[in-house]
Amino acid sequence: MSRYSLIGCRSERHAEIDPNSQRAALSSWACSECHRNLPGQHLQDVQLSHTALGSQPLMGSFGLYVGFYRRAFLDQLCDSAIDQHFRHAAVLGPNGKPYRDWIVAVAHNRIVVRGSDLPEHNYCPVCGALRYVTRGGIFLYPAPPENIDIFDAGGGPLVVTEKVVERILEYRWPKLAVTELGVAPRPLDGFGTLPLRRLPSNANTSE
Repeated sequence: MSRYSLIGCRSERHAEIDPNSQRAALSSWACSECHRNLPGQHLQDVQLSHTALGSQPLMGSFGLYVGFYRRAFLDQLCDSAIDQHFRHAAVLGPNGKPYRDWIVAVAHNRIVVRGSDLPEHNYCPVCGALRYVTRGGIFLYPAPPENIDIFDAGGGPLVVTEKVVERILEYRWPKLAVTELGVAPRPLDGFGTLPLRRLPSNANTSE
């Protein structure tokens, strides 16, 4: 069985999205309720309201549930073209010009990192996406598909296999956080198997 790690960032910095750009996203490719990328919708360019992105390789944002990544970081992460692993678009500065080094992206394959410390979950009433939060004791359940190396964990963090971790650790990215994840033999949160999406008509269930 493959070994997995959660990749995130130790910085509290988040991308500040221009309000007009956020409204455009929420009216097209992002859910108006949970702000996730809608199924089958390609990302569009996102404009920021500030210019300082910091030295870390990835970050989230307060306005959209997507990740912002340094292009070089994703090049190192992927063993093939970025397009094969991520939907992505350009990141624009306040002046409307694209950053060369950054892209906004969502991995094609989603996963939910679950936890045993005060876990909660429900389903978005608009798009039906699973929403899950926990304070700790994180784990994976069930075991991810063996033929996939990169998963979107939501809002920037990624779950990757051991061979991906070995590639990126060679580059000593600043503020990169890598947390090993175990695959639990049973759901330690007591929720059983959780579909990643339910039809919106069934989405108001809160367990």
